[in-house]
Amino acid sequence: MHNQEDIIAFLEAIPLTARKLDTLEFIRFLRLCKTIVQDPNLIDSMVNIYKTCSKLDNTSLPNLSLRELEIYALIGASKSSQEIATELAISITTVATHRKNIIKKLGLKGSGQLQRHALIHELSTCNNTLLL
Repeated sequence: MHNQEDIIAFLEAIPLTARKLDTLEFIRFLRLCKTIVQDPNLIDSMVNIYKTCSKLDNTSLPNLSLRELEIYALIGASKSSQEIATELAISITTVATHRKNIIKKLGLKGSGQLQRHALIHELSTCNNTLLL
């Protein structure tokens, strides 16, 4: 379980030059916040703000959970399911379940389309990162 010290350490690791957070960094920041925030709607609001700022409206990534967004971003970074599982400390079966849910939510026909969708999305948003 994360605590306020973890969030402070995360923020202190960001240089004072207001370095941009990429999608994965922002999602990890939200996951840290989610462990101490009492109001889960606040995190959902932050996700929606991020989607808006990075032009990820509900038509491009409808109702993806925070974990699904994280996995989607890792797929866009060309990570394999095994690499995703290792990086997130979850089982490969859990990754496969998330991939299936993402495919269903995005109305895609399979893993190949998911990979292309995520890669195209990653390329189109690589310059749309959020300043913290």
